[in-house]
Amino acid sequence: MSLELSEKTVGIWAVDMMNGSDFLGAVWRESDNYVIEYRFRYYEDDKVFDSEDKKNWYRAEIPTDRASEEELIDAMKVVVEALWKKSGGKRYEILMGSGGVEEMTSALKKWPSISMLTLTPEQAKERGL
Repeated sequence: MSLELSEKTVGIWAVDMMNGSDFLGAVWRESDNYVIEYRFRYYEDDKVFDSEDKKNWYRAEIPTDRASEEELIDAMKVVVEALWKKSGGKRYEILMGSGGVEEMTSALKKWPSISMLTLTPEQAKERGL
């Protein structure tokens, strides 16, 4: 699995933990739901793509009439803060702003633990994305 940036993205958060792992999470809108998707990654090798790293992915959908964007942003901040305090690593946050996906992409490229891969639709399909 992977996280996809779009105009529906609310925010993306990450924590580089000092124990050979990291956290990456995102919130976005999908029809009448907000989706929270996150993963923990446990490093096994130094490969950026097609790595043997173990990744545990989680996903939750919350109806838009049960929570606001602000509440979900606050919830993600609590999670990131707790992981950051326990791990002693670094934390990152990007919220969708007026610059849209382009601004988010530029900001994400500056995160040391983020590696981006641009794929054609055919390449994405080959990778099962």
